Amino acid sequence: MIQEPKRFSSRHWWNYVTILFVALGIGLWAGGLVDGRVVFGALLLWVFSGLLVAPEIIYEHLGFADRWVFHDYQKAHQRYRKAVATNRATPQAYCALGSLAYAEGDLVEAAKLLEEAVTKLPEDPYLHFLLSAVLTRQGRYEEALSEAVLAGKLSGDSVLGDMALGTVLSAKGDVTAAASAYQSASRKDPRLVPARLGLAQCYLSLGMPDAARAESEEALRLDPRNPDVLFWAGQVARAEDRRRDAGKLLQEALDARPIEDRAFLVPYRDIVASLSEARSDLSPPHLDKT
Repeated sequence: MIQEPKRFSSRHWWNYVTILFVALGIGLWAGGLVDGRVVFGALLLWVFSGLLVAPEIIYEHLGFADRWVFHDYQKAHQRYRKAVATNRATPQAYCALGSLAYAEGDLVEAAKLLEEAVTKLPEDPYLHFLLSAVLTRQGRYEEALSEAVLAGKLSGDSVLGDMALGTVLSAKGDVTAAASAYQSASRKDPRLVPARLGLAQCYLSLGMPDAARAESEEALRLDPRNPDVLFWAGQVARAEDRRRDAGKLLQEALDARPIEDRAFLVPYRDIVASLSEARSDLSPPHLDKT
C-alpha cells in the first residue's frame, strides 16, 4: 500500500464564491471604503450560511481538518458521512470516506464508496489503486487485478500500478510475480519505502531472509522512525532467529505508532501481537519437574 494523499475538496462553487468574497472585501477595506469589522462580519455570516446553502462542502472541510490536522477519525467519519448523505458531495468526500471505511475494516462500505468515486473521477489513478486494494482484501482478485492494471495505465510511469499489482499478486499467492512488481516500483523510486517493505515481505515468503534483511535495512535507513518499517525489520529479525533484535525493533515500532493514527499501513493490533510473540520467544522454556 501507499499512504493516501491529502485531498482537499477545492473544486466547489462555494469555495470559488468565498475566494471572490474575500478578495472583494480586502479590496474594499484596503481602499478605505468599508470598515474591516464589516468585512469580517460579512465573511463570517457567509461561512455560517454555507451550512444552509452548501452543507456538503462545509462538512467536507471540517472532515478534512478532523482527519489530517486533529487526527480525530471518528469525527472525520461523521463529517464525511453527512457530506455524502446530501447527495451533492465531491468525489474527494467519497474517496475519503471510502478510505476511512477501509481502515476500519468495513470492506463492503469501502468498495461501495470507492466505486461511486471512480464513476465521478474515472481518470484518477489513485482511486483505482485504492479500489484495487479494497477488492484484494475482499478476495475479489480478478476485479482487483483489472483496477491495478487501470491504475498503472492512468498513472503512466508512476509507481501506483506496480504497487497495486504487487498487493494483488501477493494476496493471490503469486509471490514471485509480486516481488517483480515491487522491484519495478523500487527501480522507479528507490526511496519508496512501501516498495521496500513489500519486497521484504515477499522475500520472507520465498525463504530468502538475506534479501529480506537487505530491503528492511534500506527501509530503516530511509525512514528509521516509521513504525511500519520497524515492524517489518522486526519480522525479518524473527525469521533470522535474532530474538533480541526482533523484540527491540517491535518495541520501537509500538512506541512510534500512535494508537488512533490510521495513516500507517500495519494495524496497531498486529504490532502488539508480534511483540507479544517476540517476548515469548525470549522467555526461558517451562520445565515440567513432575
